[in-house]
Amino acid sequence: MFGFRERRQLIISLLIVAVLVAVGYVAVRTLLPEPTCEDGRRNQGEEDVDCGEPCVPCVLKHPKELEVFWVRAVRSRGSAYDVAARISNPNAKLGARSIEYEFELFDAADLPVAARRGSAFAYPGENLHLVEIGLDVGEREAARAAVTVRRVEWVIADEVAPDIAAGGREYLTEEDVEGRRRSAIRAVITNRTLEDLPEVAVSAIVFDGQGNLFAVHRTVLGDLGAAESKPVKFVWGEMFADAPGSFAIEARSAALLPSDRP
Repeated sequence: MFGFRERRQLIISLLIVAVLVAVGYVAVRTLLPEPTCEDGRRNQGEEDVDCGEPCVPCVLKHPKELEVFWVRAVRSRGSAYDVAARISNPNAKLGARSIEYEFELFDAADLPVAARRGSAFAYPGENLHLVEIGLDVGEREAARAAVTVRRVEWVIADEVAPDIAAGGREYLTEEDVEGRRRSAIRAVITNRTLEDLPEVAVSAIVFDGQGNLFAVHRTVLGDLGAAESKPVKFVWGEMFADAPGSFAIEARSAALLPSDRP
């Protein structure tokens, strides 16, 4: 059994330890920074480091990069080249509200001869084409093309691309006002959704019989109401050397993508 003196010493010791623990706790809380969503630690019950509640969703924190399948440049007229790239968004739950990209053309010595920046968008899991027309190389020749994605604004999205059909597709030749023959492609663009779609952009991607790109064009059709159809026509400055082996008409609108990050 402890005597009175021993009990008193034990109580005093426990009180001292309690005071030291309290002071240490206060000191640690004072000196250590508050947990944040940018401290590189999993210290707030997050799903992973700095993502998941209460931070941004992990799918938004770690998006997969856009994939580039191919990039091609074709001479359109004089010193101008048109360029196209086929890309894919591999993310099943993320849309790209804004894709800032840059096309570059290089000569045979791999020196840059022209560049053009542009912007696009992509729905989750979507394949699409980036198209720019009229890159002027002056007196130089373009030997290859490259595309670089400069910035992507990701948003969580479950929406798929709106159903916009291109029917009545036809390749034809026609005369300009001076009687010169030139190639053209026409189609009818139909909004097959129940939503009005603003700022519908349409691209034509033309391939030869071996599947090689040899012409591209693009235009902005404007707003397309629910179930509405509008004709579109692409006209080149001169005749193609050969009739197209195939061509794709791609009509797109960003209307269904969320406008803000969570």
